[in-house]
Amino acid sequence: MPPPCPSRPRGTRPIFHNRAALLSLIIIKGGGEMKRMILFAALLLVTGCITTAQELISTSKDKKTIVLDRNYQTVFRDVLTVSRDCLAGPLSITVSDKVEGQLYNDLGFGEISFYQDNLSDMHHVYVKIAKVAAGSEVSIYSDGSAYLKLFEEYVRGKKDC
Repeated sequence: MPPPCPSRPRGTRPIFHNRAALLSLIIIKGGGEMKRMILFAALLLVTGCITTAQELISTSKDKKTIVLDRNYQTVFRDVLTVSRDCLAGPLSITVSDKVEGQLYNDLGFGEISFYQDNLSDMHHVYVKIAKVAAGSEVSIYSDGSAYLKLFEEYVRGKKDC
């Protein structure tokens, strides 16, 4: 499994914070055939980040499970709302942070994904909120402890950014 992509500090936007976009630009602008082949191989290497929520779940070292005495649908709605308000949005012309959620009432759980959408998706956080007898059980999987702490705060009721 490829390692998770390094996280960037929130609020920083260097011109080419995305190595894959930089390499694709170099490949397009070109040079010799050999140079293009080497750069294409490098592009494949740097885009080998976690691309699906399932990969994040299976490779994450930063995990947390929290049991709450609140209804799972309420927890889902609150976490989705605050994470969309605080994290989702464009970073540049080609890259944006996205927060998506799906509630499965018939199955008794909901899931929220926070990821960066560019040449390929790079998942940073996956949250599963399940119905249990005492309320809800929330499992958070993250590619970095800063995001884990942030989503833990959202789960525990933090409403502001």
